[in-house]
Parts: sequence; structure tokens; C-alpha cells
Amino acid sequence: IWDLFGELRGDGIAICVDTGVYRIARWGIERAMARGVPLHPFPHGDVAALRNLLRQYRRSRLRPIVVTDGFNPGYGSAAPLADYLESVRAYGGQIIVDATPALGLLGHSASVDRPYGQGGGGSLRRWNVSGEDVTVISSLAKGFGVPLA
Repeated sequence: IWDLFGELRGDGIAICVDTGVYRIARWGIERAMARGVPLHPFPHGDVAALRNLLRQYRRSRLRPIVVTDGFNPGYGSAAPLADYLESVRAYGGQIIVDATPALGLLGHSASVDRPYGQGGGGSLRRWNVSGEDVTVISSLAKGFGVPLA
């Protein structure tokens, strides 16, 4: 996360952050802000609020980058990734997803017998989201249950 956000510069982009994003992503965002990238938060999971925010970019000509967690254990819910992506694509933007909590846990074809799905792969696989405008970051620290891994 530190490296990824360190590459972002303020020229022509802005970060829209889901307020439910985990604090490590916030550290990366702060680094991008220090390099001049503007930040615009929106309430966790609120697609309407994100779309309202994105409409402002049409006038400003900034390319939006939406930052979110794929699954947020603190909220006990998943971000509506497909809706976020559909919204940001209309403005030539992209999404950055911290997939750490769901990596290896969530998979495709969820059912009553398999509520987390099968085959692992994380949030994108669970909700069938993909594209060149999606960046996934993840750490295996939580998967191994070792905070300093």
C-alpha cells in the first residue's frame, strides 16, 4: 500500500475513499495526499453518495480513484464492488481494493451450504468483478494470524 500510493501524484487524479477502509490503507492515502492528491470521503457502502461525489469530477476533470476494502470485518459487510466499479468507470477512473480480510476466505458460487463460496480468491472472485481498472492489494498477515507477518 505504501508503495502504490507513493506513486500517485496530484496531477489529474483524486481519491474517493470509503470511510470504512482499514487504517493501513489510510496510511497509504495520507502519503498520496502529501504529494498533492485531493481526498474525498464517502460513507461506507453508500453508492448514491459515491455517485454524487463522482458527478463533481465531470466539471473538475479529475480522474477518480475509489479506495475500499473488499470485505470489512468491522462492519461485517462487503463493499458493493460491482456498483463502485460501474460508477467509477463512467468517469474513466479505477478502484483500489484491499482484499486482505477476504483473501482465501471468499470464493465463487456462494450457497446455503457454502456461505463463503468455494475456491477462495477473495472479494473480486466472490462478486465476479474484474478489469484493468481494478487494482487489488493484499497481505497474508491476517491469513496466517500473525500481526507482524
